[in-house]
Amino acid sequence: MCLEYENHAFPMYEVVFKDMGFRLPFSDFQQEMLRWTKLSPSQIHPNSYAFMRAFELVCDYLRIPASKNVFFSFLTVQRGADWVSFR
Repeated sequence: MCLEYENHAFPMYEVVFKDMGFRLPFSDFQQEMLRWTKLSPSQIHPNSYAFMRAFELVCDYLRIPASKNVFFSFLTVQRGADWVSFR
C-alpha cells in the first residue's frame, strides 16, 4: 500500500526524535546518508539511526567531519523487504 502525505510530511519513527536526539532539519551527514542510500527517512530501521547518531557523536568528539565514506568503511547496507539497516 502506498500512502500520500501532503505539505512535505513523511512518516517517521518517534523514537528517532524522542530518544536518539535527531532533529529537523537533518544534519549534513544525515542528509548525505539519505541521498546516497536513496531512501526516505521512514525506510531506515531505527537501530540504524542509532548507528548514525553514535558515529556522529564519535566524530564530533574526535573533531573530525562525519562522512559516509568513513561510516561505510565500518558498516555495510543491508536491505530488507520494507526497511534498510546498517551492519
